[in-house]
Amino acid sequence: MSQVESATDDDVQLSALYAACEGSRAALRVGAPSVGWGVLGASQIAAQRFIPALRRQPPADRTREVAGAWVAALFSHNERHGRQFAGANRIPTFALNLADLLDRRDVHAVYISSHPRRHYALALAALVAGKHVLCEPPLALTQTEARILVDSAADRGLILAVNYVARANPAVRALRQVLRDEMLGDILGGRVSNVAPLPPQQQSWRLRPNGGGALLDRTAHDVDLLRFLFGDEIALLYATAGQSILSPTPLPQVEEEVVAIVQLRRSKIHLQVHDAFFLNHSPSLVELGGANGNAIVHHWIGGQGTPRVAIQRHKHQTIVSTGEFDAYWLAIYDFQRAITTGARPLATGEDGVQNLAVIHALQRSIREKLPIRVGHSG
Repeated sequence: MSQVESATDDDVQLSALYAACEGSRAALRVGAPSVGWGVLGASQIAAQRFIPALRRQPPADRTREVAGAWVAALFSHNERHGRQFAGANRIPTFALNLADLLDRRDVHAVYISSHPRRHYALALAALVAGKHVLCEPPLALTQTEARILVDSAADRGLILAVNYVARANPAVRALRQVLRDEMLGDILGGRVSNVAPLPPQQQSWRLRPNGGGALLDRTAHDVDLLRFLFGDEIALLYATAGQSILSPTPLPQVEEEVVAIVQLRRSKIHLQVHDAFFLNHSPSLVELGGANGNAIVHHWIGGQGTPRVAIQRHKHQTIVSTGEFDAYWLAIYDFQRAITTGARPLATGEDGVQNLAVIHALQRSIREKLPIRVGHSG
């Protein structure tokens, strides 16, 4: 077994910056250059991933004492849970009224991790109030709503991004570089899977219609992953789905397992996608087969383990070097850079629209049991 370099120069520099930020938060103070954030939704992902990553952001430009980012306020529909969340996560202000948070001058951007059915209304209110928006997927439940958000951000000169965090995963970024360097030769096919069991604490709205189901919760990330890796769009697909493994049978059902074949537009490559809420012992996986070798990425999403990229050629395996940083840290760092420089964030609102187009085509294919051409009538 050998090792090959594949991390880009940018990711090497980001790794050094990430390491330099460790333990620095306590020494920093909030100042005028600090980006103040409002958190919309007292979610587990906000507490475990977003807030720690935000507090590890580098100091503001040209300073070594002023924090680059801070959590200014929290909004939640649930007053009791919201106040407990704010206290546990040392957030100074809790707002039960969204307008109270959005009226604050020290809130420059918002992070949305509420129920998917609320994403559109929360994002639109924030944009109208002049705030930049980083939203967990999906951006909205319909393409029409997502398009309204994209146009609203553009009209106001604001940054709208969707937190497809796999784009910030060091292993995924290394795999993308492997493809760009043509280390595998011509790609002949591959598969993406995310079938780990849905944790009990997440078995609520994810098992209900109007925002739940494996398609929106997991397959949307697969779709964005493929678009990011190949720089291509999904043109044609066929999907099937299964239900009733976790959901109580008297309640309306959502898809708990999705298996699909998708075809990329330019390259015509066919890839398999498999997502489920109930299969044990299987880490999230990306496998791409080329004329010169196969590449496998374990733990590309979900925080189940350390991401790793390996290239297999006959009996010889090569481990690909990657950057060393937290994906949420990079997602926030990249978003704040977009705010200050106008650069493109990792995943834009337009990416959110395109991914929803594929999800809706998948829903139609499942319903009609037919191949569906994305963006066409059938």
